[in-house]
This record gives sequence, C-alpha cells and structure tokens, in this order.
Amino acid sequence: MKVPLLIKMLGELRSHEISYGYGGLKLLEADELDEGQIGYSVSPDGQSFCGVRPGDWRASWIVIGHDTGLGDPLFIDMSDVGVPVFTAAHGEGAWNRRPVAISLDAFARCWREFAFLARSRANPVELKATPLSKAERIDYLNRINEINEGQIHAELWKQLLETDEEMDDD
Repeated sequence: MKVPLLIKMLGELRSHEISYGYGGLKLLEADELDEGQIGYSVSPDGQSFCGVRPGDWRASWIVIGHDTGLGDPLFIDMSDVGVPVFTAAHGEGAWNRRPVAISLDAFARCWREFAFLARSRANPVELKATPLSKAERIDYLNRINEINEGQIHAELWKQLLETDEEMDDD
C-alpha cells in the first residue's frame, strides 16, 4: 500500500512512539502499513471486513497507529480530500469514529506538541516527579485546538493526559 502523503508524514516524524505516564501513542512504520490493516479492513487471509452500514469499517480508512493504553486504532480517511485522522474504540461491535486531527499535517503538528509535553513524563515515575501543571495542560489543549482550527474536540489529546489528572486526585 503506497499512500504518498502518509509516507511523507511518517518519514518526517522523528519518533513513531510517544510514552506519557501509563499510555501514549504509536505510529506504524511505512513498511508496516499493509500488515497494520489486518483485523480492521481485512482478515489475516485477506478477506475484506469493510462495509457501508453504520458502524462498519470503511474501505477508505487506513490504520496508521494506535493508542498504547487502550489499543484503539488511529486511522485516516482517504475519501476526504483533507485526509483527516480519527480514532474509534475497538471491541464495541461497531466503529464509531471520533476526530483526532483535521488533516495529516495537523496530526503531525499535534504529535509534535504531545511529544514535547511528554518529555520527562514517559512513565509513571517520571510523571510523578514532573507532573503537568494545570496551566501547561490548558496551554497544550489550546494549541491542539488552534492547530485544528477549532473544528474538533481534543478528546483523544485530553484523554492521553488523564493518568496525570488521576494522579492529581491522589
């Protein structure tokens, strides 16, 4: 599978995995894209899982990575000229996509913002030693909103910080 815009973005990112506290995000390498579709758009023997009914996986969706805490996929929609990025909870019997970024470019910029925020917070020990302040959290989410031109709720990007918020409650 060759998707030039996606391949370019993957090649431009320094790291394909970001750890933050107890979770994070992982992107597929360019040579892993075909295999990464197994279980989503195709079965291991190549049978299509795609459909057109509500909750079906769409043929235009391409998995590009996943949330390391929950394992939910990150995917693009090639049928949209802007190539937005989405996530959806797996194991619910239907794929109800939620926007992550308005485009691949916006996703790459959000990725870099998250990577910057995750520095010195890659695991629970580091996160406890260097907790995220309320001001840092607000600033980060405002930048995510600006990058996406206010067109999405920063649900995933906020969810990635939940372990930090839970620690604040202790």
